[in-house]
Amino acid sequence: MAKRLNRAAVLPVLIDDGLQRTDTNVLASDTNQVPFSDMYDVEHFRRTMAAAGVRILLPDEAPDPNNYQDVHLGRIRGHLLDELRNVYGSVRDLAVDCPLFKIPAREFVPEDESLAWAALDGMKPNKEAEELINQIVRAIGNFTQKADPGLQGQTGVEAAAARRSLASDQAAAATGAPLPGDFDYIHLRIENDWIEHCKRWESIRDGVVRDNCYRHTDEVDVELGMFGFMKNIPLYVASYWDDVAPERKDKMLGRLLAAGYRVVTSADVFPVQRPEDVLNGLVDVLSDKGREYRAMIEYFLGMRSNRFIGNSVSTFAALGLMERRHRGKWAAYYNGGNIPLASVLPLLHRLPWVFTYNSWSPAYDYMLKGAVRSAQVTRSYVPYCIFMGNSSTFIHQWLVRNNVTIIRHEPKWRSQLLAVAGKAQNNVHHSHLYKTPDTLVSTFQRVDLPVVPVLDQYTYVLYTDADVYFRRPMVLDDFVITYNAGVFVANLPAMRRNYDAFIAMMLDNDNGLYYPHYGPADQGVLNKFYERDLRARMLSQIFNAKPYNSFDPHAVIVHFHGPKPHEYINFLQNGQCEFKNLCEKGFMTSLCKYAPEWVRYVSDEPIAIRLADSCALLENPMVKRLRGGGRRALAAAREVQAVEPEGGPVLAP
Repeated sequence: MAKRLNRAAVLPVLIDDGLQRTDTNVLASDTNQVPFSDMYDVEHFRRTMAAAGVRILLPDEAPDPNNYQDVHLGRIRGHLLDELRNVYGSVRDLAVDCPLFKIPAREFVPEDESLAWAALDGMKPNKEAEELINQIVRAIGNFTQKADPGLQGQTGVEAAAARRSLASDQAAAATGAPLPGDFDYIHLRIENDWIEHCKRWESIRDGVVRDNCYRHTDEVDVELGMFGFMKNIPLYVASYWDDVAPERKDKMLGRLLAAGYRVVTSADVFPVQRPEDVLNGLVDVLSDKGREYRAMIEYFLGMRSNRFIGNSVSTFAALGLMERRHRGKWAAYYNGGNIPLASVLPLLHRLPWVFTYNSWSPAYDYMLKGAVRSAQVTRSYVPYCIFMGNSSTFIHQWLVRNNVTIIRHEPKWRSQLLAVAGKAQNNVHHSHLYKTPDTLVSTFQRVDLPVVPVLDQYTYVLYTDADVYFRRPMVLDDFVITYNAGVFVANLPAMRRNYDAFIAMMLDNDNGLYYPHYGPADQGVLNKFYERDLRARMLSQIFNAKPYNSFDPHAVIVHFHGPKPHEYINFLQNGQCEFKNLCEKGFMTSLCKYAPEWVRYVSDEPIAIRLADSCALLENPMVKRLRGGGRRALAAAREVQAVEPEGGPVLAP
């Protein structure tokens, strides 16, 4: 707000106890507020924000409190920032309530993303808190070593490595650098106030699905297994234990211990509770601190861990998840469903988008480039490519240069799949995917989405074929979690539970990997295995619009299903279409309405230029008038393409 309105921002006081028993907001008062500097490094924050173009004033640098005009953001109807600018632009000093959840997501612009991350970068614990976090990280390791006899009796090499690690930790602490943690982390929402919050939150009747506030919590040990948490390193369990019912605490920690996890809590390593431990002498650091200070300490412990998992409805865990993923660290949530904060701060969360590709299909490289470039423009997706083939090829290097994470994955079922694919050549009339063994394996790669290690942090991923382009931004809440050929949202934990049974069905096939009544290859077996779910949750066509169907101005994803742009051009040249009447149908319906959008992303490709010019000719009013439009105009375009030399000049309308 300060940057958009060209104002300085006054550093706020912080609330040290935000415990909520009702929907009433907890506001700062004389008894619960603390200075920003009690928790964070003020000068670091000011420098970081100054570099981002925002001037930060300390409270003692700010105008007299009596000079402010109060503005209640929740009462503003319409465009909030416009009203602040237009109505209050002449007011020198404004005092606003907390803007989180009050600025509509539609008012954010792409430039706000870097500003938001700058603010989070600036939120660095102060020196005292940083040292405490470092010591707690060491205490987690010490606690586990004491608890596990198997870690005693190190060899000389191991002892030397431990000494080097300790020396490195001490050097990092001396310079103020954060210590890395060799532990996993779960933020477990089981407090009494959370139970009450879930009841209130799930009772809201606003058309939004609200069923995941406490989901999977009672069996969270099972969920950790689904997300691949290891049992040979400490698992730090964070919660506000002072507000957890004793029987609930015993039940949850008991399940984790029974499952074999090396559980550590604040009671084991926080000095305020165990002054006789390795942190002896630091009791005074926490004895006068409140709930939110301890929450801040645990937040940054979560930033240090190997793996992080929490409850996505919790703002604490959701923000931690977003920040870790932004920094390239593993982060997940155990309660399924959506991440409500992602709809409030859409610029901070991107949907993982997965596609498969290979090095032996250069004729389709231009389509993949259009998909990746359009995704980048929307700023909604984190792209992953499960790639097969030669990494020295142009397209592999292009993907790397364009910040696509490459996943090299060799399916364990490859040899078995090829063994049952004996009749695959007989199915080429069903799909070109049956032409070669490598192509067949490549197209089946997507069935391994739930077992690819890089993706195991995600609950949902968007999968598309490579022949799509994206028309506008999107968040998970835009979907009803569904499926359609070439585009689907995959629930990875659910697919992981069903994986063995799915692979068994996939390989139990005597028809050359064609699945009668369900379709070809991987699409067919997905249709067959998940038939009941898919019939109930077919994907809306706005996420899978096709050029040969009616134009949809609200389409999010356009899928060049069937004919590709170069095949449409071939149709104009020779009148032949491998996809029956779909080429003609595309030209007669919406292909030329989508084409100008798509061409922007591949304007360096000859195929795109030729398609754009052909469509321009078809849409030319003079051609329509002289040739009568429709099929006659299409015939005119075919005549032009028939005489145009390959790679030669293109016609302008």
